Amino acid sequence: MKWTKEVINEYMENWKEEQEYIIEKSTTKPWRSLQQNKTFWKIFKAIGDKLWYSKEVVRTNILTALFWTYEVQMFWSTHLIANKSSTATLTKEEWIQVIDWALAYATKIDAWIVITPREITSLYDSFNN
Repeated sequence: MKWTKEVINEYMENWKEEQEYIIEKSTTKPWRSLQQNKTFWKIFKAIGDKLWYSKEVVRTNILTALFWTYEVQMFWSTHLIANKSSTATLTKEEWIQVIDWALAYATKIDAWIVITPREITSLYDSFNN
């Protein structure tokens, strides 16, 4: 069960000596809402449509451009591996970089994209909490 500090304190007031409780502190990463994911993919799709790439390729290219790569030598060939290959592992600060960079790039290449101010506010507000 996930409990807040207040719920735990209230529960502990009714403590029973014969019971044992185990409390573990954990930190959780804030999840993106469905609307936020929809907006991210809308940006990636608009860039992809302009450049004739899939939205998945655009996402991978943006992550590679922002977070660089490292080399892996396998037998006789060298492969470049992205430092960040999944958006699920990004921190708040990294996601804000992705938002800023993707929107700036979409503007630079004149990608056709319609994003409401409410969608943009939703993206940034969730990461500023």
